[in-house]
Amino acid sequence: MWIAKPIVPCQITNYKKANGKLVKTDSLLIKEMPINLGQLIGPEAPTSITNQSNSNGEAYRIEFKKDFKK
Repeated sequence: MWIAKPIVPCQITNYKKANGKLVKTDSLLIKEMPINLGQLIGPEAPTSITNQSNSNGEAYRIEFKKDFKK
């Protein structure tokens, strides 16, 4: 993910599947975020980001799937 314009503060919440539903596992308040920094990361569980500021952010995410068929 590449963060071009961060939203701070924001709340990042992680979830896992349990009994066919998403259940919150943890949550983190982000007060500071670096810009123009890209990361290569592995698969993630479902995540939500809640903007707690008055401005809009800008981020780019590209996913590569194994064995993708047209």
